[in-house]
Amino acid sequence: MKPHNKIKAVLITNVPAPYRVPMLRALAEQNEIDLEVIYCAKSSIDSTLDNADQGFKTHFLHGRYVIMEKRFMHVDLSVIALLERIRPDVVITTGFIPTYLFAFAWSVVRRVAHVAMTDGTAASEAGLTRIHQLARKIVFKRSASFVGASLGSLRLFRNYGIAEDLLHLSRLCIYNERFNLPRAPDAVDFIFCGRFLQHKRPRFAIDVARRVAETIGRKTSLNFVGQGEQEDELRAYADTLRDFVDVQFLGYASQADLPQRYAEARVFLFPSEWDPWGLVANEACAAGLPVVVSPHAGVAGELILDGVNGYVRPLDLEAWAEVCARLILDQTLYNRLSSAGRKSVEGYTFGQAAAGLADAIRQAVVLHRNPKAAAKLIGTNPDDRLTPRNDGIAAHEKIRERHVCIIQAVAKQYRLSFFNLLYERLRQEGVVLTVIYSDPNPREAERKDAVNLPVTYGRKVRAYWGLNYHLVYQACLFEVLRADLVIVEQANKHALNHILSCMRVFGLTRLGLWGHGRNWQFDGTPWLEPFKRTLLRKADWWFAYTSKVARYVEDSGFSSNQITVVQNSVDTESFRMAVEALDMPERLAIRHRNGVSATAPLGLYCGSMHASKFLGFLVEAAIQIRQRVPNFQLVLIGAGPEETIACDAARTHDWIQYKGPLFDAEKAAQFAIADIFLCPGQVGLAVLEAFAAGLPLFTTNTPVHSPEIDYLTDMVTGTITEFDPEVYARAVSDALCDRARLVQMSAAAREASDRYGLEPMVENFTQGVLACLNRY
Repeated sequence: MKPHNKIKAVLITNVPAPYRVPMLRALAEQNEIDLEVIYCAKSSIDSTLDNADQGFKTHFLHGRYVIMEKRFMHVDLSVIALLERIRPDVVITTGFIPTYLFAFAWSVVRRVAHVAMTDGTAASEAGLTRIHQLARKIVFKRSASFVGASLGSLRLFRNYGIAEDLLHLSRLCIYNERFNLPRAPDAVDFIFCGRFLQHKRPRFAIDVARRVAETIGRKTSLNFVGQGEQEDELRAYADTLRDFVDVQFLGYASQADLPQRYAEARVFLFPSEWDPWGLVANEACAAGLPVVVSPHAGVAGELILDGVNGYVRPLDLEAWAEVCARLILDQTLYNRLSSAGRKSVEGYTFGQAAAGLADAIRQAVVLHRNPKAAAKLIGTNPDDRLTPRNDGIAAHEKIRERHVCIIQAVAKQYRLSFFNLLYERLRQEGVVLTVIYSDPNPREAERKDAVNLPVTYGRKVRAYWGLNYHLVYQACLFEVLRADLVIVEQANKHALNHILSCMRVFGLTRLGLWGHGRNWQFDGTPWLEPFKRTLLRKADWWFAYTSKVARYVEDSGFSSNQITVVQNSVDTESFRMAVEALDMPERLAIRHRNGVSATAPLGLYCGSMHASKFLGFLVEAAIQIRQRVPNFQLVLIGAGPEETIACDAARTHDWIQYKGPLFDAEKAAQFAIADIFLCPGQVGLAVLEAFAAGLPLFTTNTPVHSPEIDYLTDMVTGTITEFDPEVYARAVSDALCDRARLVQMSAAAREASDRYGLEPMVENFTQGVLACLNRY
């Protein structure tokens, strides 16, 4: 029998959690609420709460309970019988697994008020299928009030059209005071706390510590707190870097031990690829640790403010190393961020979190019992919960988030930074980005430049290749149908492009094309080019790589008002910083390790190794350069079907080195010690990396260049010679022997790199997306 005038509320949730039990205890202490909690299972991590007196009545279900990397699944129909015995006034469910949906169904049948509670965000739910979205719409339609664990959760509700008056905030929080311990005098530099799972990126934390060690000139230290399936791999990897980083694995820490673990460190690393919130950031802030976090965690931009109590950085090693080194070296900066961190969590308390949930419970009862009073209270029709009110809420909060889908056959290393920044920039405009990609085919895999994208926006699907890899179909029609705009690479080999063109005719999709406009290399199937030229007009928008491409697309009959010149680029800023971070002693040391003397002129080739690059031409010209400049040496970087030419050249000539594919810091090191960039064949985006490193680029007038050749100014930032090895060798030799001219061209190349960067490309692309979405 429930106490007189009390609201009997039942909350159905996962397991007893240290960060939620105190909030629920505070809720139960409120006089007007009689709380009972139904747990799906007992805790597999912290079992101390399973049998403890939590301050409210608890029930544990049985059923099938499965823990996955990011979520869990539970199915138990007995929750219906349990609710039938309790007979609550309000049912609160915290997600959409089957057990929760059974409880929701009971509330509908029994006409009991329902409260929807979530810690999810638009980012964490970006990959939902239509079935999952439909389940949420059904639940929200029949819910009386809504509780979010963060501002991101409230935005998620708004995306479904929930009225502002129905939203309540119950933040995730900790016992802040328990973490306010004095810093240990021998504190380690960094700490990572969490499960050792792929999407948590623990290995990235080791890489950051190693790169900081290289930057500040001393060994750094890193403590791992936690456990997980990657521990053996992490230990082995850390052992290879023991000269740079002292890594300690401290194992799982109980709630009682955690504060001391934080007190033993200075900077908290949180490089997660996916996390609806990230309570470890609360702990770090309460302990006075500045937090460096990826933009993919819910705390980024809400609890962790860039430059205030930490840094929000894309998962780029150099960007993280730069701010971490700054925190290690600048004590004044560190103290400011440390103090701000403690202050930032002051409002995250169990009492306030309980108050938010209590308000939702009270509102749900009022609205459910008196629909007419509800209409007056919230100003909306209680039978139409999904119609937002015109109550002065900012427009971007009222409009549902729009979805843009980019389809790539393969995700390449050089595009990773672009997609990271584009995801964040579009999110600022209320646009959710999904990038669909597949594993490379065996021929493509030879280039060794494919990557996996972060799960926050990346969606890997199966690809079906045919016609000797000249045709590919990617299984992603479902994702396409839910998108407001689909952007594909303009290529005949993509079967999906032709399907999308047909779907566009019937108004089933909005289609954007991006790419070169035509095959500038003339190495494909010429008879398909007219077909390709026709298809380029079958789109709603064009994202042209360069002005040259835009002119071609316009000349082919496409409206110039629907073309965006994106100025195709790569992350030149980070690459330039990585190159410039290497001072002269470091560069001389790299040369020494390569067997290159301090004064030897050094040429560099970096790129994919296929026929259009003319590697045989390059080796022949290099031999002639060596005859004119006796101490000349050549470094070749890359991979592909023609890499045997590089291998043979390195085996035959001791002054030619083949490094294979290199990325990030290793690649930057080779650019830093070179004098000139050599690419007699097809020039593409490599021109930008050459310019960022201050390397003039020497090529030929072959007709196979990509549109990015427009970025090169002949005789200023490089040279374009006749397609003749002797002529090419003479031009390179003359430049290497004229140091004053080489220095002048190097300065011009650096200046040119400022005009073609990743941020302008992201902004151009974003404006094109918005223009297309707003046009139709």
